[in-house]
Amino acid sequence: NGHLNVVEWLHANRSEGCTTLAITGAAENGHLPMVEWLQANSTGCCTEEAIDEAAGNGHLSVVEWLHGNRTEGCSTHAMDLAAKNGQLCAVEWLHGNRTEGCTRRAMDG
Repeated sequence: NGHLNVVEWLHANRSEGCTTLAITGAAENGHLPMVEWLQANSTGCCTEEAIDEAAGNGHLSVVEWLHGNRTEGCSTHAMDLAAKNGQLCAVEWLHGNRTEGCTRRAMDG
């Protein structure tokens, strides 16, 4: 939910760490400061689903940041979801900057 202060406290006072849901949820909801913090302070907790979900919700700054700072990339679901949700800027950006493309689902949305 973007509560970076809570995540920072948990990181400093607990040892459980995070799962891939942390960065995916932050990306999906457009919480770029949280995505940046998780990148800097945790290991191995990012999947291609982060860009997929960020694109689907039109959080282009998060998509661009993940593209430039992570290696997982995205899947065809990114453009499919962005198209389904009417996120033209995300569709255009993915088309111009990624090679995954989309499936027929992009037109079905």
